[in-house]
Amino acid sequence: MDSHGGDLTRTPPEGVAPLVPRAPGSPPPTTAGEARDIVRRLLDDHYGVRGEPLGTEVADALLVTSELVTNANRHGGGLTAFSAHVVHGELMLRITDRSPLSPHVLEAERSTPGGFGWALASRLCRTLYVRPLPHGGGKTIVACLPL
Repeated sequence: MDSHGGDLTRTPPEGVAPLVPRAPGSPPPTTAGEARDIVRRLLDDHYGVRGEPLGTEVADALLVTSELVTNANRHGGGLTAFSAHVVHGELMLRITDRSPLSPHVLEAERSTPGGFGWALASRLCRTLYVRPLPHGGGKTIVACLPL
């Protein structure tokens, strides 16, 4: 269950194929900063054609990218794949890591840093779900944010 009480393993929309803004076979970014750079370039290209973003779309997209990639590196055994593309007016992120465990909201003490990434992503994303990989080989987080 996600923080909104929804099923984390629901199926994504049909007919959505990733358009990865990186060369096929290139390694995923190793840091949240590198992933943000990829998303920033993608959104610069997107808005270069359509005009300026409205409100906080870019900031939200970069924040969600940072949180999910950081979670993959910190709690998921490391990032193994990453893609970002714009489809039907939304930014779709796919973040894959080695852990089969689904993210969850931590009951953090005020003196303990962290523990807010999944809850934050849940609030900012229009769609957020976990797709387990076969044979316990990890998971892919799919996040869609309105643009």
